[in-house]
Amino acid sequence: MGWRDYAREVQSHGDNRANRDKSLPPEANLRDVSNVPEAVAQSRLREWHSGLSAIDELNSPPGWTLNQWLKTLDASYWLYENFASQAVRDGWSANDLFGVLLQKPGWGGLADRLGDNRGLIMDRDRARWRSFGVPETFGRGGGDGMMPLWTID
Repeated sequence: MGWRDYAREVQSHGDNRANRDKSLPPEANLRDVSNVPEAVAQSRLREWHSGLSAIDELNSPPGWTLNQWLKTLDASYWLYENFASQAVRDGWSANDLFGVLLQKPGWGGLADRLGDNRGLIMDRDRARWRSFGVPETFGRGGGDGMMPLWTID
């Protein structure tokens, strides 16, 4: 049998000779992506909103200039308005988004690191943006050991 005969036989059986498996993976291989329950999400969002609303904008923490503090607060308000709802459902914590490290401005959570940048892309596990053309990332859970902005005395 020549190649033409083989091709006719294959085509007559409805096979297009693709070697890709187009079926879905078995259920055991699917990742568990359970979301935070809606009531918990709403409670956290209210907590974050009341915390951000109570901040004294003109009282910067020790080790921070007023400019650094205002830049972090502005990023926090923007982050809350644009990403908090989905972030809380994806399991991001207050420390991940709004955490700070005293005496180390710019080393805290996402809002502290974001600064003036507004080209943020967030997914379930990671936030990405560019700072002066350099790609930056921050992962969910990276705020462990930090304290939210509104808890600073």
